[in-house]
Amino acid sequence: MRAFFAFPFPGEAKEEIRSVIQKLKSGYPRLKWVQSENLHITLHFLGDINPGQVDICTEILRNINIPGKNIKFVYRGLGRFPPKGKGRVLYLNPVSGVRECENIYTRLEELLSEHFPLEKRRFSPHITLARARVPGDPFPEEEKEEVSGTIRISKIVLFESVLKPSGPIYREVASRDLEGSTC
Repeated sequence: MRAFFAFPFPGEAKEEIRSVIQKLKSGYPRLKWVQSENLHITLHFLGDINPGQVDICTEILRNINIPGKNIKFVYRGLGRFPPKGKGRVLYLNPVSGVRECENIYTRLEELLSEHFPLEKRRFSPHITLARARVPGDPFPEEEKEEVSGTIRISKIVLFESVLKPSGPIYREVASRDLEGSTC
């Protein structure tokens, strides 16, 4: 099973971001746009894991020490990875809630690192909107796009990612409310 931990979004936030995508999509048809049902903030991508490792992830999720409140994640404007040169990923730029996301990321990383090889790159919480099909595909100019919004992040989910020709399908395997109760 291909798996990752993420913060999912409530339906109203997905709808709001879907309208941002629709607004941008017509001007940049060569980009591969994220389907609104797949919007999330990735915490840790694990890759392929076996059933025993799924049990470990579920146990980690159940026992992780998390502060007892939701995260108010605010975004404004667009950003891209890499920030210079040919863009590959277009995202909504976070302006608030980043430290709270980083704290949970770090707590999760400490527990996961005992069982999984984890990515070494720096964590940068963001909301991916689109990816370049070919490096160098035109991207919107970040500073010219006026988009902003707020998302209430209320849980962490272990997702299974099933790759299909039409795009990935994410299935919730286990979840945990940020208040601490298991869903």
